[in-house]
Amino acid sequence: MRARLGPAPAVFVVQVMSASTFGGAVAQDVVPVTEGADPSDTSLATAQTVAQTPLPVPPPSLDATILVAALVVSLCVAAAALGLALRLMYWRMALKDGQTSIIPDLVIRAFLRQGEAIRSLTKSTTNHASSVDEFGRDALREIAEVKESLAIFSSSLSMKDQEIDRLRKGGDAKIFHRFLDRFVRLHRAVGEEIEDATAGGERVERLRSLLALLEDALAECGVTTFSPRVGESFRSAFGVASAPSVVATSDIALDMTVAGVISAGYALATAEGPVCLRPSSVSIYKYGTTE
Repeated sequence: MRARLGPAPAVFVVQVMSASTFGGAVAQDVVPVTEGADPSDTSLATAQTVAQTPLPVPPPSLDATILVAALVVSLCVAAAALGLALRLMYWRMALKDGQTSIIPDLVIRAFLRQGEAIRSLTKSTTNHASSVDEFGRDALREIAEVKESLAIFSSSLSMKDQEIDRLRKGGDAKIFHRFLDRFVRLHRAVGEEIEDATAGGERVERLRSLLALLEDALAECGVTTFSPRVGESFRSAFGVASAPSVVATSDIALDMTVAGVISAGYALATAEGPVCLRPSSVSIYKYGTTE
């Protein structure tokens, strides 16, 4: 005898919606529920709670980051290629009939202007270099002239220094004094010749004329005759010979005074005062000396 079984329990499917952040979709978990089950069954509540728990979201991987970066780079390159293609298309549309170059006229004109500017700058630079070269040659020539002038001036200064040194040492004065001394001796000789002449005559007149000419020549040179004053001290007298004639005297007050003038002296007038060319010959008194 077969046992009669009751009907099989019906199985109901309960869809539980749980919030999930993975891809923004909602995960659906299926929990089987037996017909006639007690709704207060704790196992069913536990299954439903577990089904409503959010699924864990895995962190992004390195491969995904690289993929995103490559995608961004590809988009940039594509945009640049698109812009270049549009620009080339604009250039081709701007080409004129018969133009074989793919460079637009705008760029060609810019190149031509740059070339013209470069040629102008080169010409200006060349002219400036020529001017500088010419100025340099002129400067060198002027420097050479200045050096030559300085050499001449230095030589002239050296000659002037030598002349000043010679004048300081009295070299020219000595030469001039020796030159005048010849005329002084001639003047004295002619005067003595006239004094020695016993009688007049044509010869004496000629000597007097010659003496007058010599006196005029000496006067033009600043030479004059002088004679010490009688009674003047021989020690302080100007232009007296160092070997005078001695005249004895018993008066001590006349000792070493000028007793007489034997011959006049000659002096040259200068800015510093008279210079004796030929001393005067005198006689002096000497106390206590017997003749």
